[in-house]
Amino acid sequence: MHKSDSYKRIALALAAGTAATLGFVVKLSQQLKDMQLHILWKARQQPSFVYDTEDDEGRPMRVLSVGGRWLSGCSLDESLRTTPPFAYLRSFDHMFDTALPISKVLVVGGGAYSYPKHLVSSRDEIRVDVVEPDHAITQAAYDYFFLKDCIERTADRLRIIPQYGHDYLSESIELYDVIINDAFDGAQPSPELAGERGALLARDHLIQGGLYMLNVVCSSGMRGVQSLQRCVEELGRVFTSVHVIPCSDEGLSDMDNYLVIGSDGAHSFIGELAGGAPQLELD
Repeated sequence: MHKSDSYKRIALALAAGTAATLGFVVKLSQQLKDMQLHILWKARQQPSFVYDTEDDEGRPMRVLSVGGRWLSGCSLDESLRTTPPFAYLRSFDHMFDTALPISKVLVVGGGAYSYPKHLVSSRDEIRVDVVEPDHAITQAAYDYFFLKDCIERTADRLRIIPQYGHDYLSESIELYDVIINDAFDGAQPSPELAGERGALLARDHLIQGGLYMLNVVCSSGMRGVQSLQRCVEELGRVFTSVHVIPCSDEGLSDMDNYLVIGSDGAHSFIGELAGGAPQLELD
């Protein structure tokens, strides 16, 4: 069995309630520490873990698992610590396929702060605001995912806002070039900014021609296709154009990831599915 599979099974078993009593968990704590598996009791109010494993090429990496799903992670190779380890995170770089001048980005949902760290580390001209209401998630990023080092190296161009995305956008008057919605409650998208309602709120905080980018996770098969189509339709009622880019990690997940982008600008993106709002069909 692959090392990462072993860790996944342990984390999923705990998340499912296999550790039925606190006493059992306490007895396991030393074993989990030896395996570099750390329990975050209160993150998202769900069973949450940080553990060291390997990517699909056998390189050491660290992941944040919430509610049985890998929420985010980073490489443990010092030269790759700010390189997003997952395809869906790297896909947010499609914002640079456009001619849109980008200097101010909002990320809703911190996770392990993988993409915000990457963005401020690789682009000196960009400031990133991250809306993350869960202190346990942010603390995990400081303790296990090198967030403190990144903030110190990038002259504080990464600002953390401890609010829910909906609350922040409802109260703020800030405008952004790009808004990324990567907010999840475990395996499910956070409902506060879901669908058309969230798109309307985001649009009010975008510059003319700005980008609203969503990480859409869905199962394979008809139900997953319908879920993606519904998301595209909802954004299409708010923005003049919608773009869909596949960004799945075949070796790391059995779920499909898509980057869905809404904008009122005339943009095109490398690798996007033809038609903008496709009617996807199963073979």
